[in-house]
Amino acid sequence: MTKKMLAFMLFIAMSTLAISPTLVSAEMNSTETSNNSGSPREIDLVNITRWGGPEGTYPTSFNETRRPIAPFNVRKVYPDNKMSLPLYDEGKMRVYVLVDGAIYDGIKDCLQRYVDDIRVGGFSGMIFVGTWGTPEEVREFLQKGYSIDDLMGVLLIGDIPAAWYETSADNRYDDEEFPMDLFYMDLNGVWLDSDGDGMYDHHTGDVAPEIWVGRLDATTLSGDKITLYRNYFDKNHRYRTQELSLQKRALVYVDDPWYEWAETWNSDVGLLYDNTSLVKEKPATTATDYEDRLTDNYEWISVFAHSWPGGHHFEDDDWNPFNDYVFSSEIKKIDPHAFFYNLFACSACRYIERNYIGGWYIFVDTYGLAAVGSTKTGSMLKFEYFYNPLAQGENIGEAFEEWFTIEGVTSEHWHYGMVLLGDPTLTISPIEMDTTPPVVTITSPKNGSVVDTEYVMMKGFATDDVGIVRVCSKHESQSSVIGFCGPDFNATSNVSISWAVELEEGVNTMTWTAYDEANNSGNASVTVIYEKSESTPTVSIATDKKEYRSGDVMNVTSRLENPTETTQQVIFALDLIFTDTGYRREIMWKEITLTEGYATAFSKSLHIGYLAPMEFNASWHVALLDKTTLRILSEDTASWKYVPSKRVYDKTMPTEAEIVREITKEIERVKLPS
Repeated sequence: MTKKMLAFMLFIAMSTLAISPTLVSAEMNSTETSNNSGSPREIDLVNITRWGGPEGTYPTSFNETRRPIAPFNVRKVYPDNKMSLPLYDEGKMRVYVLVDGAIYDGIKDCLQRYVDDIRVGGFSGMIFVGTWGTPEEVREFLQKGYSIDDLMGVLLIGDIPAAWYETSADNRYDDEEFPMDLFYMDLNGVWLDSDGDGMYDHHTGDVAPEIWVGRLDATTLSGDKITLYRNYFDKNHRYRTQELSLQKRALVYVDDPWYEWAETWNSDVGLLYDNTSLVKEKPATTATDYEDRLTDNYEWISVFAHSWPGGHHFEDDDWNPFNDYVFSSEIKKIDPHAFFYNLFACSACRYIERNYIGGWYIFVDTYGLAAVGSTKTGSMLKFEYFYNPLAQGENIGEAFEEWFTIEGVTSEHWHYGMVLLGDPTLTISPIEMDTTPPVVTITSPKNGSVVDTEYVMMKGFATDDVGIVRVCSKHESQSSVIGFCGPDFNATSNVSISWAVELEEGVNTMTWTAYDEANNSGNASVTVIYEKSESTPTVSIATDKKEYRSGDVMNVTSRLENPTETTQQVIFALDLIFTDTGYRREIMWKEITLTEGYATAFSKSLHIGYLAPMEFNASWHVALLDKTTLRILSEDTASWKYVPSKRVYDKTMPTEAEIVREITKEIERVKLPS
């Protein structure tokens, strides 16, 4: 070997070390070096990710992001203040959806559908909208939710403020400052800003997270933001309903600095997917090759590459720098065919940067839904703590929280920038959505019936394969439309329904609509024509005089008539009313049949004994009621007064109930038509 060749090789080696000093393992401080057995941990041996952007790029600093803070002003929009939590949501895991007020009106229908969708997965969603003030105010809001609502997790949508953290340089790591969401996940730990510069720098106490957090933020992406959010929720819904799917396989793409770890990390992904494609050979892992594979229909992609918010930097030997980079704008254009991403890629999920690549992975047109990655150097390690829960059917948020509890909190330098982009409630195998609507059946009245009564009793039932939670009614007539929904109830597969409807003359259309837990709806309608009858059954009552003394006989006469041309089923009701006190007592309630043209008077002679030592006023009230609807068809009263033969002031006045018992003995002997 010539001296010239040797010098050239030495120059290449030294240059490589100068560009990537972290390729050589370094000792770490005692909090991040070893496990309980004293053996090296993965974190001690793996080359840390570094900023991989082209010359002249750098991370946006905390001070560059400072801006006027809108006051904390938040309102709950679902359920709104007039609505308690739906009964069918009781017992489900509570999820908060925090929405930037600037975008809410443009996506509120998507959010309502989203809340309906996650209910199938066992979650009860509550939507809050407004301006969110400071990170500390947001965290306090979540702390209250955790205490009051037993909060499980949160989805942040739009420009929700982020807390910042700073780490100090040591023999392996540089100074860094970065936004983080662990601040919202750990609700009972102690966060300190020891130098008062607005960034936290110490995290103590119980540092493990209590809830999971996902962030869906298109604020810094180019294009119409409302369109991006709406398209995301459309993809989300189509994935849940299995209208959108990809092959159950994963791509594991490991660039040169982590070649020796490729097989291990591929095995970790293999906990979740039986079919994985590992690309690790140093000549093969290039920007062009990676881009070519992005449309090969992988459900999951794990990429390991030095990166920056604007893209990935792959190391190759062709000395052509244009083949080294995958830019975020290319991700937007390529529209990768994948739902989920694990980005072992420095700062790829730094959501405060313009057109950050992690954002474009999930906001592309067709597929992207969720990505985990970092807002700084570092990334996820000990992947088994993430993939195992996913393989057991847990959602991404739960798996991310479990990983953070076991591994994430062990290293500020490696892991404190880790965030989850997208919907945390998603599972890798979507929970089967209920798309079958309830079936509503109306048993009476018959469709097209012609009736001559003002009221009709609708009867029927609704069935569903999963469970009905709400039934709504609507009555349409020539002059009005009246609708209402009954209260929500626990899901049940069969519901009996009845409704007394007051008809208007002419055509009346009544509709029942039943809803299940997935918000599927089914309905049935019936049309009834009301032709008003000129006459109805009547009743009257009279006494032979207006005043009675002890020892008198009261002659009471009641007349029943049915002038209609049909037999009528009615209820005869007789009450005694003490008009001085308003006390009313039912004397008789009896179903009777009045045949066509029926007309009969009933008389009864009542012996008025010594009822009370003082006089009182009373009246008989009689009524005929429709047997089905209990609507009063006819009523009448007969007033009278009781005067004792001799007032006795030293005797106790009997109660109205005691007086009624004396009179009732005589009335019960009256024979009415059966």
